Amino acid sequence: MTDLQEDNKFEEFEHLENFSDLNTDNLIFEVWVKPKKVFQYLFKFDRLKYVHVLLVVSAIVAATERVLSKNTAFDSYGFGYLIGYILGGAIVTWLMYWVSAWFLRFFGAAFFNGKASNEDFRIVIAWSNIPLITSLLTTLLLILFYGNNAASGYYLIENETERIVFIVLGCIDVILAIWSAVISVIGIMHIQQFGVWKAIGNIFLPFIILVAIFALFFLGINFI
Repeated sequence: MTDLQEDNKFEEFEHLENFSDLNTDNLIFEVWVKPKKVFQYLFKFDRLKYVHVLLVVSAIVAATERVLSKNTAFDSYGFGYLIGYILGGAIVTWLMYWVSAWFLRFFGAAFFNGKASNEDFRIVIAWSNIPLITSLLTTLLLILFYGNNAASGYYLIENETERIVFIVLGCIDVILAIWSAVISVIGIMHIQQFGVWKAIGNIFLPFIILVAIFALFFLGINFI
């Protein structure tokens, strides 16, 4: 074995030692509690691990949530319509992840001199969606407890117990959404080599600008 090979093996061992407290066979759960270390590991050793699966699953979950919230899942259109609605919504959502990655990359480069690629942002989006994927469980619990209409905005709460259940599950959804945003910020801090405030700006300012543009556009139409 040459000296160069020995040096390479030593460096690889040293890198792995840095992740000795990380269960690399269970990164789906590790990202909840060690997101920074998970991103460091992924970008060093396995960039695309689960990325495409996570993007597809999160797109399907998002489409399913929309169907259930509109109470179209169990109506007279039938099972075929339901599947088509979910698949169509999932495809649109999946495409939006790619558009979002491009937009975040463009904005970060233009305003914050970021160097991350579109693929880097897709990796962050995929892994930060894990808490949002689990939020489907709260919707399914509502349906299990109170029927098909419980997840829609048309359900009337009948007693204090139901009110408490809805509040608790709603709080869980909020916590999951916040933690998803936290993982996103940590991921962008890593890929862009930003501080926390620049990473937050890279995420939220583009969407604030988009909302402002659309608001001005619709206000302009109303004045015409």
